[in-house]
Amino acid sequence: YTHTLSGNSEDEVDFPYSSYSYNTIVKTIANAQQAGEIRNNRDPADLAFTLQHLFRGVLFTWAAANGTFDLSERFRYVFDTLLDVADTAHNGEKE
Repeated sequence: YTHTLSGNSEDEVDFPYSSYSYNTIVKTIANAQQAGEIRNNRDPADLAFTLQHLFRGVLFTWAAANGTFDLSERFRYVFDTLLDVADTAHNGEKE
């Protein structure tokens, strides 16, 4: 963990491109844009890049706060705000 934070890891230099999920996230965003579920029409690769950095920031903030806020609620807020998720994409889930 300390090694990762120090920036000495090659994977960290290439984050999020080196993330195993990056390409899947890009494809998922593109598909959701085409379906009208995501209204932010920026390049899916740019959105995936930003989303992964935002999620990492939320995780670090949550850890620094000793888990004092609801992580899933915060993730949902960041996700919905960045991507401009259509209400119908939530499949009836509570906002």
